[in-house]
Amino acid sequence: MITSFRYERIFERINEKLPNDTAREKARKILGWIGYSPVPLTVRELEQALLIKGADPDQLPTGMSGISTSDLVRICGPVVEDVNYELHFVHFTAKEYGDRLTKQGLN
Repeated sequence: MITSFRYERIFERINEKLPNDTAREKARKILGWIGYSPVPLTVRELEQALLIKGADPDQLPTGMSGISTSDLVRICGPVVEDVNYELHFVHFTAKEYGDRLTKQGLN
């Protein structure tokens, strides 16, 4: 499928342009939160979600992660956009491709 090939190249570029494993892990978390949230997240909500460590449902996020809309564009490239202060994949096929990657395991 041509769309899969295009997204594969886009995700590879995102992965390659990030300077280290910490940045790549942050990108994975961002894409995961945006992809699996039942409602669109604001940058502030995503920022709070990124502060949660582990799977403790009682943990309350504290502080600020320091992420901005421009950081999201820089980290997640052309697959994430800010629409009226809510974060979305640019197209439903980007979300579907991300879902497939998650199920297969990200490298």
